[in-house]
Amino acid sequence: MMPVPRQQINISACESTPSLLAEDETAALLLDKRGMIRGCNNATEELFGYRRSEVFWQHVSMLLPQLADIELIQDGRINPRLRFLSRIGGYFQALTRRGEYFASDLFLLDLSNPDSSDLRVIVRRYQH
Repeated sequence: MMPVPRQQINISACESTPSLLAEDETAALLLDKRGMIRGCNNATEELFGYRRSEVFWQHVSMLLPQLADIELIQDGRINPRLRFLSRIGGYFQALTRRGEYFASDLFLLDLSNPDSSDLRVIVRRYQH
């Protein structure tokens, strides 16, 4: 999986967004190890246009298509390649309910414990 090259995403759509985003414009998702959405914050509804009930127990690729064929957790940890790509600042393609794509930053946090392998995914519109 590669981050989406800048020329393939409509960055200009993000340029109208204020450079300092409010905290409520940062989506937070709680995923299980299979990538199924177990929870989300209010900003997820605003950013993607779905109600919470529509995203619960859906695969994260519904919102982040690039993650469709990616094993998110490998050997009890975040997939090393995915972790690397999110840390180097690659753009990830996000998809709204209206079918509009936007460039996003993706941050991953491993919330694993002996009983579960949960993953927190933070999604923000790309800021430059």
